[in-house]
Amino acid sequence: MVDPFFQNNVQNNPQWSNQNPSTQNNVSTDNVWSSDQNNINAQIQQITQQQEEIQKKHQQLKELYDDKSLSADQKSQVVEQLQKLVQLYNQNKQALATLTTNISGQKEIHVNKNIQVKQNKHRRKVSFKWLLIGCAVLFVFLVWWLAAVFYYLIQNPNQLSSVGINPSTAIQLLQTFATIFFGLLFFASLWLLITNFYRLIVSKNKKKIWYVLGIIVGFIILVATLIFGARTLNTLKDIQVDDFVDTNRLLKPYIQLKDNTAYIWSDTSLVTIAPANMFFTLSTDIFNKQIVPQLWDITIQNITLDCGNGQDLNMDLQNATFQWACLYQNKWNYPLKLLVKYINNQTSEQLDTEIPSGELPINSQIDIRSNQWDIIFSKNEIIVWQNPVKVTYDASDVFKDFQLPDYNIIWDADGDGVADKSDITTYTHLYTWAKLYYVNMRFPWLNNYLYSFPLRVEQSDVPVADIQYTQISENQYNINASFLDTNPDISEYLFNIIDKKSNQQIDSIVSETPSINYTFPGNGTYAVQMIFVTQEWKQGSAESQNIVIWWSEFQISYDIYIKTPTTPQFEKMQNTSEIKLKEIPTIIKIDITNIVPSSPTLQKKVYIDWSPIISTNDSFQTTIDENKDYNLQISVSDPNRDTSTQQDIKISVDRDDIIWNLLVSPDTVWVSPFTVKFDASTTTINDPQDEIVYFSRDYWDGEAQNNISQSIVSHTYNYDFDSENGTFYPKVIIKTKKWRELTIWSGTMILVKKPTVSLSINIDSHPAQVANIWDKVDFSLDIDWLPETILRNFANWNTLECNGRECVDSSQIYDTPWEYNISAEVSYTDKPSVKWNITLVVQ
Repeated sequence: MVDPFFQNNVQNNPQWSNQNPSTQNNVSTDNVWSSDQNNINAQIQQITQQQEEIQKKHQQLKELYDDKSLSADQKSQVVEQLQKLVQLYNQNKQALATLTTNISGQKEIHVNKNIQVKQNKHRRKVSFKWLLIGCAVLFVFLVWWLAAVFYYLIQNPNQLSSVGINPSTAIQLLQTFATIFFGLLFFASLWLLITNFYRLIVSKNKKKIWYVLGIIVGFIILVATLIFGARTLNTLKDIQVDDFVDTNRLLKPYIQLKDNTAYIWSDTSLVTIAPANMFFTLSTDIFNKQIVPQLWDITIQNITLDCGNGQDLNMDLQNATFQWACLYQNKWNYPLKLLVKYINNQTSEQLDTEIPSGELPINSQIDIRSNQWDIIFSKNEIIVWQNPVKVTYDASDVFKDFQLPDYNIIWDADGDGVADKSDITTYTHLYTWAKLYYVNMRFPWLNNYLYSFPLRVEQSDVPVADIQYTQISENQYNINASFLDTNPDISEYLFNIIDKKSNQQIDSIVSETPSINYTFPGNGTYAVQMIFVTQEWKQGSAESQNIVIWWSEFQISYDIYIKTPTTPQFEKMQNTSEIKLKEIPTIIKIDITNIVPSSPTLQKKVYIDWSPIISTNDSFQTTIDENKDYNLQISVSDPNRDTSTQQDIKISVDRDDIIWNLLVSPDTVWVSPFTVKFDASTTTINDPQDEIVYFSRDYWDGEAQNNISQSIVSHTYNYDFDSENGTFYPKVIIKTKKWRELTIWSGTMILVKKPTVSLSINIDSHPAQVANIWDKVDFSLDIDWLPETILRNFANWNTLECNGRECVDSSQIYDTPWEYNISAEVSYTDKPSVKWNITLVVQ
């Protein structure tokens, strides 16, 4: 392989045609000076041009050498030619040096002496414009990637909690990044259009086809950005947070609040309070993917929801929503079930199935009472008899269930948007007009939701009266009755005075006019009931709002709690005039819960041996640390009315010789085997000269330990399958150095439940339980606990037996079409064995 370059150079350069490379270095100075000045310059120019050709040829051979398709022989020839080029380049370099040196007296001739054969290093300058374009592309890609991440998160709500992002935040971020992404594409397309259009106009000598193509590409990107951007943003706008709260829930319940609809699992602060109308929608995606395949080829006729409270809702199959709502009136966890009626398309059978759908928690409730008859909870509203009627609402359970620190509540009993009462747990409202009311209430310490439920007051068939009262003196009031919609001819009125504390009638006055003056016998809470008879001999009645007469003494409601070294948590005691303590030190806490009558100027104080106790939000604490008697006094006064009430409580200390305490943990009820820890270490002795020596234990299951020194022991209980017994009454006997002996019972029995064992076979590769011959069919078992042995039968003459969980997962290949009944049996050392089977159709 001879390169023609060498032949051409030898033919075109007579000076080297008869010389070998080794002799070309010896260019004679005499021969150089024998030529004239022009000849020397011509030679220098010719050699310089040849050097440039050598440089180009060297680069071509170097690229040829990098060709991977060349054989080893061809590469060796290329290397040989490269060596010749380098040798020729060096010879020319020496010749140029000789020619330029021998030119004396001439002006300096500029020769490119720095031409070198380039090595395999290429330097390129980075354009700032392309750097900006690259950064812009990278930023657009980053925004698109972030949008994809948040779209994945809202499709997988279980991932949201792991990264600490709630669904609403994820949707907002997704909308933000989508807007930025399509905005960048919009401005990029505009820039492409404007730039290419401008160059198309101002360009004179360049080809314009590329500018036209740039305009077309920019226009396509602009149109696509507008279309897909608008569709994407509209789709994101329609995403509901509640659709992604829990993708595993078949039913999505929601309640209708005063101003909006709220799904109960959308916001952790939203709790359910009865009475409440609960609406339901069906997760069609879960139903179609998880429920329908289990029923094979079917046609659904009807779907009914069992609300768990005796009500059923039929579903509209067109929009997957249930007609109307279920009214829940009590606190409870209500089991939900779907009743599906369908036709098997293969057999034409009409079948039905029941699908458990979880539990609906009603976290608390508001008690409702009426002064007339019983309250009726109809299908979707509460009915409270005929007007006028008094309805009492009691929200005490709400504050207890959620442990709210303050009794803050806002009542709007007639639904007019104006608060009727606030910061009172029990409120009575008089309804005079017959219509449907929406009772609203809000608990500021709980959340910002305005709870609402419908209340219907029925129409009375007699005239409706309203009773008003005006204070004349301290205990004397003017009572006046009027009729709302008519002025009936009534000759006689009967006014009954009701003591609301005892709910007893204390007086009755007959009057010919609808107005009387009455002096109440004493301080208290009263109401006036008026009874009348019309000309048609129809009897009607009306009742006033409660009339509160100030008491000369206050009624004090309080709770007493104690905490001792053996009981580290406060325990409530009965409210008596005397408290006996068994050990010291003991912390006593007094919580003042209610005072009747109430007043904003009330002063509440508690004294221990006439020394005041500092309070915190009507809670008073003191420590009893001496073996003596104490006097505890609760004092309530109102300086504006010069009224006060004191209540004394005597405290005595009567310590036992041994103050025992037996802690049972972690619980007293569990599934067999159940390991329980008995801790008697907090048992104390009041005699400083005595000490505990032994603990003897009877675990009540046939095992016992006598005279051991450990105060903390653990014991494992097992359910007795022979006697079907799981109830045990353990006890501990304490012995001291002074021969004191005390038997301690655990205070409660230990209940060991019978172990539940479940088994199911899954066909992971063919969940529809249909496969083709020669398919690889993957099986897996869902089992509880650690089995002793597993026996599997694949119904194709293959069986498998193993210990523990060794063969939970397995695979089979079926070569014959048939309906196979695959079975498995799991046995345990301390639990009953369990069996399961499943059918596989091989086509």
